[in-house]
Amino acid sequence: MDINQLISRKETTVIYDGDCPFCKTYVQFMRFRETVGKVDLLDARNQPELVLAFKSKGYDLNNGMVFIMNQKIHYGDDAVFAMSLLSTSVGIFNRLNGFIFSKPILAKSIYPVLVVGRKLVLKILRKTTL
Repeated sequence: MDINQLISRKETTVIYDGDCPFCKTYVQFMRFRETVGKVDLLDARNQPELVLAFKSKGYDLNNGMVFIMNQKIHYGDDAVFAMSLLSTSVGIFNRLNGFIFSKPILAKSIYPVLVVGRKLVLKILRKTTL
């Protein structure tokens, strides 16, 4: 599937790094399926052509995940902001996520720290970047 097909679909999609323990845990604990229905979780490690296609459009998946909903691309801090608005408040993780990332200024401030943490953990785990 190419990037234009992915964007034009009606399904909500998250593209994340499946080798990153933080990214993987984050998308597993997000409870926005109850709000939006089916969500396709695509591990970028298994989608190298999409990684390159998004990078050519200015979305480097090494620096942020992609969230596509209603044919709109959300990237990085904007992706976690958009997802936090759709998540339920069930469970500590989702309440904390909602508290932090549902405020654009906090999402924009904290997200770069998470990206650095992701890169450090991948290095420790001896995983390559995307």
